[in-house]
Amino acid sequence: MADSTQQPAQGEQQSTDGEAGGDTSTATPTNLSQEEFNRQLDERLRRERAKYSDYKDLKEKAAKFDEMEQVNQSELEKANAKIADLEAERDRAKTETMRYQVATRYGIGDEDADLFLTGSDEETLNRQAERLAAKSDEVDKPRSPKPDMTQGRNQNGHATVADQFAAATEQLL
Repeated sequence: MADSTQQPAQGEQQSTDGEAGGDTSTATPTNLSQEEFNRQLDERLRRERAKYSDYKDLKEKAAKFDEMEQVNQSELEKANAKIADLEAERDRAKTETMRYQVATRYGIGDEDADLFLTGSDEETLNRQAERLAAKSDEVDKPRSPKPDMTQGRNQNGHATVADQFAAATEQLL
């Protein structure tokens, strides 16, 4: 035990000798008795302990502060995530409303609006709706039949299959 108290004393002696303008009352002369040396060492240790007596208390407070800051940070992150979700939902609702307004304006059904009107801004939705309405009008118009090139005589003057069939039936009747 005496060895352990002498080790810090030597360190103390070195630190007080190295200090400029240090307290000379705590300087340990080399010819002190062991009892005097122990008394001075105890006094020095008591002062150092008093200086740092609130260390544990401050450490606990710092840990609580860090914990509270972490809780507040996570609450802030939760609030920011909720805000982001609500903003995204608002944007989807705006786009959906705009899509159905444009579909109504051009007479496009709900199913076609969901399938073909994919734009996210009004200009794109209007262009898509105009194009879809134009295609729909083309489909709804009556069309004349396409000419059948196999009917009648072909270009070489030969009878077509239809002509040959007609001739065969006339012969039978």
